[in-house]
Amino acid sequence: MLLPPALCSQSSPSSLDQNGRTGAATCEEIWDYLSSVPDSGIDEALDVLMWSLQEMADADDISWLGFQGPGLLLPGSNEPKICQSGHAMEGWDALARRQINSDPERIAIAEDVIASAAQIPSLTSQALVKSVGSFRIHRLRDGFIDFEAYEQTEHFDLLYRKADIRDRIYVGHPVEMGAESFLLIDRKGRDDYFTEKNVSDIENLLRPMGWLHRKVMKAHGIIGSTGVFDAMERRIFRLLLTSRGEPEIAETLGQAPKTTHKYVTSLFRKMGVQGRPGFFARWAGSD
Repeated sequence: MLLPPALCSQSSPSSLDQNGRTGAATCEEIWDYLSSVPDSGIDEALDVLMWSLQEMADADDISWLGFQGPGLLLPGSNEPKICQSGHAMEGWDALARRQINSDPERIAIAEDVIASAAQIPSLTSQALVKSVGSFRIHRLRDGFIDFEAYEQTEHFDLLYRKADIRDRIYVGHPVEMGAESFLLIDRKGRDDYFTEKNVSDIENLLRPMGWLHRKVMKAHGIIGSTGVFDAMERRIFRLLLTSRGEPEIAETLGQAPKTTHKYVTSLFRKMGVQGRPGFFARWAGSD
């Protein structure tokens, strides 16, 4: 299994096994490896999944997006989140993203598109929102939208033509009511489009992986929290999942202990817990 350079030195599946075989790992090998990653390495686990998908599907770039929408029950609330009147995406917002193989220009374009989607959603976004609550996987040209009409839109020009994306696979994974995890798998600069076999292989790998999506969503504060975590909160969140105490976490981050404690207190407040035992219970639980 071929991994990004930063992960090759860690304990992980190898692109060369004892029989001299090279190439993409099997679904079972990927599942086994991801299940062995400690909770504190959840971001790295997501990266390994995306690199594995890139290799499996011969893709050029992959993005992960975490969405929050109507029906989500936040900590400390007895009422689920509702859709604001007039919301173009029927109440769904992309609150977190992670990407591999992208230059700053591509990231800036994607952020502009996400921001504009709340005002004028694309045909793909509208189609995907209509099927929330179920696992789904589509190719750009498989008929789930009117592709010829989509080609004429400003959104298509901005995200696809400008970024030279020739094809995309969309994978939506419901995590719980009001929370969905998405993977966008792209081919760029070439006209060999994704095949039905690519879709089948990706579906076989991803369908059983709800547990990983749930952990990723929790680690970003999209579920189990009253607010999405910022970059430093996410770092501290992951370190709290280790055996390190606050002084050790502060030393790791090069912070004053008081600064780290403020972040920890803020995290616990967002999660609706009183201390480390409650934090671990919330992480391990289904809520």
